[in-house]
Order: sequence, then C-alpha cells, then structure tokens
Amino acid sequence: MVAPCLTTRCNPLWLVAKSHRTSISTFKSPSVVVPRQANGSKGARALPAARSRPGVLGGTGAREAAGAAQAEAALGFELGLYWTRVTPDDKTLVGDTPWFSRPRSAFGLNLGWTPTELRSGRSDHQPTTYVELQGRQDLWGLALGVALSPGEWTRARSGVQLTPLCGPFYLRLQSMFDGSLSIELGVAIKIPILISFGG
Repeated sequence: MVAPCLTTRCNPLWLVAKSHRTSISTFKSPSVVVPRQANGSKGARALPAARSRPGVLGGTGAREAAGAAQAEAALGFELGLYWTRVTPDDKTLVGDTPWFSRPRSAFGLNLGWTPTELRSGRSDHQPTTYVELQGRQDLWGLALGVALSPGEWTRARSGVQLTPLCGPFYLRLQSMFDGSLSIELGVAIKIPILISFGG
C-alpha cells in the first residue's frame, strides 16, 4: 500500500500486492479493512511499513578552520528510507478506506546531496553527498553519517557528521577530514510516502 500523508491522520492512496497481483485504488483498500469497534476495545494491530521521505533542507551556520569562523548557508536535497509500523483506525467501517495514525518511531537511512551553487561561504566548495543512519521516536531523532566531496577526501565538505533532530528542525555538527569543524541549524521540508505490508 502506498499512502502519501501530509497530516497527523490521512486518507491514503493504497497499493496492495495480493496473490502475486497488484491493484490500485484511490478510494478503498482491497485488503486492510477494520470493523467498527466499541469504545474501550484494543483497536487494530500495527502493520509493518516502509516510509520514504524526499524533501529539501535549508540551514545556516558557521565553519571553523585555522582558528577563524566563517558564516555560511546551504540548501540541499535528501531522501529518507525508514522501517516503521502503522496502526489503522479502529473506527473504520468494512469497505471504507482505513485511516491510520502517524508512525511514532522509525529507523532507516538518509541519502543527501548539496550542490555547489546552493552553498554560501568559502569559495572552494565542492558538491557534497552524505549517507546517514537515522533513528526517530515521536518528535526526537538522531542521525550519524559520513559526507564526501569528489576528489580528495580532504577537500571542502568531506567528514563525519552528527545530526540531532526535533520535529522538522535539525542541528548538524560536522568534523571535516581537513581538520575544520562546522555547525548548521536548519529546517527540513519533506513529503512522507508510506508503503504498508500486511493486512
């Protein structure tokens, strides 16, 4: 099932694979339906799901090198791929499209890219890519990874990075292979897409 979700609760587009066939419905789920239950019931069981979150990140900060700090800003692109669990609404009628709650926790991978033209500050910037492992619980999260620029590892933005998260905001701390340090505070704007398995 594929379900774009922009709010805490959303009415999804389902993509369901069943008996080696795939069907798409924009109105009803062909497999996940939950009868209406009385108040006080335990509700629907959680389903395993994969979550994709493409988006843009914009931030500002400073980079220290040779004892001097220089202000800089950047706009980059990131794709997140996470494993999580979702719970359909326990008040959905049979035959209706189920709603579901926002995943509370997730663990996965971030792939990012910042082009040279979208970073200010030093004049020797190179396009930068990075890979991170990320864990998240409710609003809070933490990502750890490595950033690489083309050519020698000591050029521009190659190094390791640690990124605490709170909602859409992030604080990225980087230690470069050339010995410099940087800090960046920014916001991530992403579109979550949910792929749910089971039913």
